[in-house]
Parts: sequence; structure tokens; C-alpha cells
Amino acid sequence: MAHYHNLNVLDVGCAKGANSLFLVRKGAKVDAVDIDADALSDFQYNNIFKYNTDIISFFNKHIRKRYDVIIALNILQFLPIKEIKRILPKILTSCSPGGMLIIEMFNSPVVDFINRQIEGFKVLDYGRYLKKDQKPNPHTHQMVFWVLIKPKKGE
Repeated sequence: MAHYHNLNVLDVGCAKGANSLFLVRKGAKVDAVDIDADALSDFQYNNIFKYNTDIISFFNKHIRKRYDVIIALNILQFLPIKEIKRILPKILTSCSPGGMLIIEMFNSPVVDFINRQIEGFKVLDYGRYLKKDQKPNPHTHQMVFWVLIKPKKGE
């Protein structure tokens, strides 16, 4: 996506806002969601609207629009599977036709559920890789990611 100007972006689990800040500096309008008020307070910028809430509450109470880009990096694995099954359809519906959805999470049994739910989306990229983590002790996570495009009507 080389053209960022006026894109409506949802950054779910934005943490300290690195993705939100990058995109807004390129001209996007970003809704940044995180449960950690301290992380949200670490960044300020015009065209970033911050929601200090959990993902479940955001999609149940706050969502009122469609997004050109939805970023959900390393957030879904922290939800119980039953909540992922309730939230994922709302995430998919919130993506505008022609919009992009980027998901990354720890590999888990819910990956098969996600693969079934995204049927009909164009898969630009999908993969698995190992991610090293040093905290609290050195360990490795198996990660999975998707970069998807929601088809426009008639595609």
C-alpha cells in the first residue's frame, strides 16, 4: 500500500504505537486500541484516536466504521478461544471491501479456525516463523501471520 493519505486504519493492541505513528506520519487516520493506558500515553499525534480498552469491549461498544487497514499483531493469542471466535467475525466485517487485514499471533489450535473464517479473502502472504524472546527467560515462539485483502463486491 504505497498510498497512505486518508486511509482509515485500526491498530488493535497497538502497545506504544509504533505502527500507528508510522502510518499517521504517512497521512493515514488511525484508531489505536490498547488496554495498557501507560503504553497509550507514550505517544501523541494528530489523526490518532486512542481507545484505552480491551479488544472485546472495543468491538462490542466502539466500532462504528469500516477500516481500509486493520492491524492485529500479537494480540489474539491473549484471548480465550471462545472470545476469538466471537471477535474475529467482527474484525473481518470491519475491514472495508478492498481493505487489508494483517494478523500475527502465536501458533495455536485457533489458527485452523482463522483459516476457515478468512475464506474468500485474497491471501497476499501467509507464513510461519520462529521468534526469539528474551523475557522473562530466553525462549522461542512459533508465530503465524496473514496479510489479506477483503474482496470488493463482484470480485
